[in-house]
Amino acid sequence: LTWVCFVVHRRFTEEIFAALISVIFIIKAITAVVKLYTEPPPGSSDDQSAAFLGTMLCFGTYGLAMQLRSIKVRFFSYFRTCMGN
Repeated sequence: LTWVCFVVHRRFTEEIFAALISVIFIIKAITAVVKLYTEPPPGSSDDQSAAFLGTMLCFGTYGLAMQLRSIKVRFFSYFRTCMGN
């Protein structure tokens, strides 16, 4: 029983730590995008275009990550189904 409690506790601890790291990275990314709108980058002639480009880069990266994640999930579920049959 003690071993089971340790495994369950460890699993939840790892998930909480992973969620904390994810939140930190998300906050840093949002802060960087907001900073583009409030403080112009040095050497930029057009502040709005640089901020818009940074915003599109942020959303594009997020969209690409979600697409790649769905491909991975679909591939492994197909692979698991084939191996199970």
